[in-house]
Amino acid sequence: VNNAGFAFKASSSTPFRQQARPTLQVNFFGTLAVTEAFLPLLRPGGQVVNVASSSGHLSIIKSPVLRGKFESSGELGGLDMMGLKKLMEEFVESVEDGSHQAVGWPNSCYGVSKLGVIAMTRILAAEQRERGITVTACCPGYCYTDMTSHRGNRSPDVGAQTPAWLALGGGGKDASGIFFKDKKPVEW
Repeated sequence: VNNAGFAFKASSSTPFRQQARPTLQVNFFGTLAVTEAFLPLLRPGGQVVNVASSSGHLSIIKSPVLRGKFESSGELGGLDMMGLKKLMEEFVESVEDGSHQAVGWPNSCYGVSKLGVIAMTRILAAEQRERGITVTACCPGYCYTDMTSHRGNRSPDVGAQTPAWLALGGGGKDASGIFFKDKKPVEW
């Protein structure tokens, strides 16, 4: 279960242009690095669960062309891992130079990082299908933790239910590549 999560608080004095790189380094690139390190160790029937967020919904991407690239993740001829890494780096660079909104990116580093995790899940699910490895993503909900400044509406125990359920195979073999919340598939 990959549960990397980092977000700047609204009260942070860090300029927005300096928030993209550290957010994506932890949430997207960190999750990818850990997954790539452990994938060779997994046996058929293994599970990879990526904790994402509803903040990473496709609707945050305003550009239809950019959204289409993400929608194609995991499909034959669609967005592959190299292309996804490039898109994530393009987001960081466009935030740093102030052009991100002009090219259709949202004003949410956290949202884009979790959007990337969901796209990564879809790509890995397609790549690992022949090995019998199930790769899923889920949203734990708005949990009462340090990350939310203890403002969440659910306990960490409740937030952990879906990732634990998926890790134990609760979604089944057909769950690979699917985004879940409250133990149910949700539209990305």
